[in-house]
Formats: sequence, C-alpha cells, structure tokens
Amino acid sequence: MGASSFSTIRFSVEEGGLGTLDIDNLRLYDNPEVFNLEKDFNGADKGSRPEDGWTYSDKGSAGVAPVPFAEDQRLAFTTVSADKAAEGIRRFSSISGKLTVDAKVKANSTGWVTAPAVIDEKERVAAKVAMCRNSFFISNGDNWAYICNQELPHNYYPAGNWYQVKLVLDTKANRYDFYIDGSKRYGGAAFTADIDAVNGLQFAANDPNALYVDNIKVYDSDSLARGLMPENEVYNVKDFGAKGDGVTDDTEAIRQAVEAAAYRGGTVVLENGVFYTGQIILYNDMTFFLDVSATILADMNRNVCFVVQSKFLRSPRWAERKSI
Repeated sequence: MGASSFSTIRFSVEEGGLGTLDIDNLRLYDNPEVFNLEKDFNGADKGSRPEDGWTYSDKGSAGVAPVPFAEDQRLAFTTVSADKAAEGIRRFSSISGKLTVDAKVKANSTGWVTAPAVIDEKERVAAKVAMCRNSFFISNGDNWAYICNQELPHNYYPAGNWYQVKLVLDTKANRYDFYIDGSKRYGGAAFTADIDAVNGLQFAANDPNALYVDNIKVYDSDSLARGLMPENEVYNVKDFGAKGDGVTDDTEAIRQAVEAAAYRGGTVVLENGVFYTGQIILYNDMTFFLDVSATILADMNRNVCFVVQSKFLRSPRWAERKSI
C-alpha cells in the first residue's frame, strides 16, 4: 500500500524477544537536495526556446536539440559568424555568500564558447568558463588561467565531448574554485569584479561553433552535504594533508582523519576532489561522509594492503582496496 505522507516512525522489540534495541542520531529529511535552479530540457519541443527565466540575444540561434537522441535533449547555442554570436542568460534568485554552479556542456568544435559565466543583476561577471581549441580557460581577475598545459601539463579537453563543469563561489571572499568532471582543476581564482551577490548564468557560442548545455544546477551552498552531517566534531581530510587531485596518495591523510574521529562521534568528510587512497579501516562511533562532490579512486596494488585478521575466519584474509 502506498502513502503520500507519514508522520510516525515506530521502533519496537517483539514481546518475548531477547536483547536491547539501541537508537541514536535519528534524523529525517524531506529533501536534502534543495536547488535554487535545476533545469534539463527533456520533454521540450524540438527547436523551442525555454522561456522560464531565459533571455536570448537576437543574433545566432538558440533552441532545444535532440542530442544525442530525442529522449535526452539539450539546449543548443549555434553561431555561424562571429558577428552573430548566439547567447542566452538564465536568471535565478539572488545568492550571496557561498554557492555552487553545475552544468553539463559540450563544444561541437574548437571555436570559443562561454560555458558558463556567472553574473550579477547588472551583468557584471563574477567568474567565466570558456572552451577554445581543445582547452578550458577560466577568468582569474583581469586575466585568463589556461587550465590545460599551464595548470595540467600535457592535458587537454577535446571538442566534441561532454564535460561536467562546476564552480564553487564565495561572494564574500570574491573567489571561486573550478572543477571538471568532479576533479578540482583550479583553486582560489579571483572574481573579475567586486560582486556581493549573483543571480544569472550566461552561455554563448562566441565564435562559429555550437554549444550544448544540459543539467544546470545552482544551490546556495558549497556542498549538498548541508544539514546532513552529525553535529559532532567534523574532520575534513584536506585539513590532514589530503590533496584530492586524483594523483597524490591521500591514504595517510585519510587514516589520520579517521583516527581523530574514531570513538568520539566524529565525522570524517571527503568533498570537492578525487581522493586516491589505499585501504582504510573504520572504527566504532564515527561517521565516514563521502560528499556528492567527492570520488574515491582505489589503489589496486595488493602488495601494500594490510593483512586483516577476521574473527569469523580461521586464517587471515587480504582486505582489497576495492572498497573502504
């Protein structure tokens, strides 16, 4: 039987049953993922321009495109000549302090596209992401930071592929961090202007090109973990030296955080990065919180694993690093 709502949670020990039922840290959430903006384009008519909060330039072409297929559509900005750049701005409720912008983007070719720029009500740019010539660029004050080669030697991002871009901004500090496909690629970039609050995203195909956009999300926090973690002491693994860059071995930093949180109700937090790690042993009375912005990359070298003695087996067994 289905139910549209409920108001009671019941715990019980059956009559005649043996033992004790212990209950602790009971929490109930109706929806922890609260977005200021959450938008995809499935179900929209082909070629149509979404009007809910969008404004478009008169130049170029913008409309819903069945890419890669009819059931999974995107918003496309197509520019044929540089003097007729396709552009769209999506407004959302104004946010000050910390916020996160997340979007899935694809540049069809190597011409310059804006994907996206975060703007205020006067269209001043706080932060801008651009793709050009198989590379990502981001604004850093009055300059551009070249993510490929400069920040990531021998790396590039070919046109024609989808990328999940994320900006974690702080309007009080006028700084932001930049992520590609969950990995932090630049930290502490400066805003291009002194901006107290933002309320818009700008997408554009500035050169002859096609920019596809999908799964746009904005939320007023630097992490969707808001309100979900216990109120006890929180131990962020980055405070113990973890890099979260997907290359550095973060095993020791994570172990130190786990030992600090163990047996005292503490919470170990992994967020905003890819954490390359070996075997981690968890203990009683602690929480290991893996945020949606974090990924664990396991070291599969069995030669550096611990030997774990199990109470239930007659002989030791290897604990593989496939899981924590």
